[in-house]
Amino acid sequence: MFIEISELNTVAAEYKVEEITDYDSSIAQQCILAAVKRVRRLLSGRYDVDAIFSTTGEERDAELVEICKNIALWFLIRRCNVDILYNRVKETYDRDMAYLRELKEGSIPSDLPLRETDGQPVSMLRAGSNRKFSHSW
Repeated sequence: MFIEISELNTVAAEYKVEEITDYDSSIAQQCILAAVKRVRRLLSGRYDVDAIFSTTGEERDAELVEICKNIALWFLIRRCNVDILYNRVKETYDRDMAYLRELKEGSIPSDLPLRETDGQPVSMLRAGSNRKFSHSW
């Protein structure tokens, strides 16, 4: 497992997580799985998500771990908001999702392993044209 329930204590106090989940660890586990799945799906086009999410302990990318925990907390507070500032969690969720989109597009440099085919990195094909130009007269 990429993230354990006990690691959520960096984004919410343990008693808050226990109250939201009614002391049922399977609820927190499901939220963690959904968060990891969402991040996997966003990064799967450019990065080797199997290599990224198979790491454990200190080998994991710390920033990605925190993003997954923030998204898991977002899924948890939909169930019940026990003494957690909703706006702060929503802003963190929105910021993390924007960051993941930029990471997916390659706008932000990363040391995450790229997806490969036959030993060559898979590139993202971009096609397009210039914006339409119109005169002011």
